[in-house]
Amino acid sequence: MKVIRNAMAAVVAVSTCLAAWAQAPNLEGLDLVLDVVPAGPVALVNNRPIPSEDFVELYKGELNRYQQLRPEDTISDAFRIGLALRCMRILIEKEVLLQEAEKRKVTLTEEFVQEQWAKEVELLGKQLSGGRSEPLSEDEILKQAGATREEAIAQLRKALLVEKMREIIAKESGVTVTDEEVKQQFEQMHKDNARQPDRAHLRQIFVRAPRQNANGAAALRDDARKKAEDALSRIQSGRKFDAVAKEVSDEPFRSKGGDLGPARIDTMADFMADGARSLKPGEMSGVIESDFGYHIIELLELIPGEEITFEKAAPFIKNTLLLRKTNRAVETFCQEATKDEDAIQTALDLDRKLITHPELLDMLDPGEMPEEIQMSPQP
Repeated sequence: MKVIRNAMAAVVAVSTCLAAWAQAPNLEGLDLVLDVVPAGPVALVNNRPIPSEDFVELYKGELNRYQQLRPEDTISDAFRIGLALRCMRILIEKEVLLQEAEKRKVTLTEEFVQEQWAKEVELLGKQLSGGRSEPLSEDEILKQAGATREEAIAQLRKALLVEKMREIIAKESGVTVTDEEVKQQFEQMHKDNARQPDRAHLRQIFVRAPRQNANGAAALRDDARKKAEDALSRIQSGRKFDAVAKEVSDEPFRSKGGDLGPARIDTMADFMADGARSLKPGEMSGVIESDFGYHIIELLELIPGEEITFEKAAPFIKNTLLLRKTNRAVETFCQEATKDEDAIQTALDLDRKLITHPELLDMLDPGEMPEEIQMSPQP
């Protein structure tokens, strides 16, 4: 079943590194993770199965999200393995917390679940509207998700139970953040720069093409370039950018008319950052070539960075520190809850891939997650 939102990834956050893996060399071949997904469960947690469909959906969703945030990065085999391990951890922690909620008889009122569902529909209706003046209706959202209302609410109920268990564990573990910790974090974060980075709101049309050194790439790249040039010509002749994007673009924001939303310029691919700095609001670039294909970007708005004051930053910093401490408390709890040798059994055979490519082991060191991934909401 397709879920409406990847809520479990939002409420069961992990600290595993993504940035280091993204820089690993690209090993040719199929997706080595999807290649070893079993037909049955990917894992058993206290003999309860985690369906392979749940893993594949989460893995593909996270991979897609990273590609949206870092379109210039090569998706290496090392990255895929690291991401697979992260997804397994998310799903296992989710199952452990759901079992603990059942054990403790933790429940949610139907009224609360329905209230949260209404908020989800309102949020997603705006996010998926693709530039329409009216948000998508509940029926339209469910149709896009390929789920029934009952399936979607059942998935949301699980996510809310997980979040409630996280709150319970944090309270039992004495998780708190002091004003002094917030102050120290602020001073550390902004000792060299007390301004927020500039942001830009862009739209993009992206025509995918194989890398230049791939077999048969020349003809395919030429076709892609012509497709992008035709799209540019149609816009210059009076067609709306978002309408052409919905017809032509290959990237994940196609349904949104190419709308990328506001993003920090210093985290963008170079060609996007150059466009954000050189274009004026309402202006559009020509066809831009990259390793991934051909792009047309339009600057909707340039948002200068504001001065960062402690008063503005403190609530955000406190929430971030609370999240990190809660993550550690939940991780410790789950490790203790599954310390028996047979508590977790996995069927996702990543070990043989590490044996086949031992150089990947050197690339799986934990580190800091890129800020735009760490802080961005889950799609």
